[in-house]
Amino acid sequence: WWAAGDPVGAVMIGQRTVDVADLNGRAHALMRAAGALGEEELVVDGVAFSPGDRVLVRRNDRRLGVVNGDRGIVTRVDLAQRRIELDLSGQRVALPREFIESSTRHGGGSLMHGYAMTIHLAQGMTCRQTFVPYAMRNPSGAASCVPVTSGRPSTRASRRLLSAVASMPNPETTRSRSPG
Repeated sequence: WWAAGDPVGAVMIGQRTVDVADLNGRAHALMRAAGALGEEELVVDGVAFSPGDRVLVRRNDRRLGVVNGDRGIVTRVDLAQRRIELDLSGQRVALPREFIESSTRHGGGSLMHGYAMTIHLAQGMTCRQTFVPYAMRNPSGAASCVPVTSGRPSTRASRRLLSAVASMPNPETTRSRSPG
């Protein structure tokens, strides 16, 4: 994913939410270490968001103009108001504290990092490249179809990619201690 040089047009796909959370944490840490993120961090439920982060909206809010599944890039964080501004494919959206601190009906956050997502979330999505860095527990049927058909022009799954993910920074040991 990182070596492809296309964090906006590429996505990693995992089968389990625990895999996706791990990938997103490592990708954020790698982006931070590479200087690709702004200095300010707004921490929501243990997840740090910074300008430059790729994010995924997880809940609909017609008033704000966001839909579950929207992918965007954080353009600004306002620490005082606990607000995050996004670029959603050219549309500027400001997510207030009430939105970003609320949960989905399934209990997850309304906003998550968008470097990786589950197979379920990736259904119907098209991006330039998809990466499947974790071995699938059930690599047959629909579970393998989504990652293989989502990447235009490429999908990559290999042992080399698995070892590249293993060498990505672990967010538990690289997490910054910024107040949030």
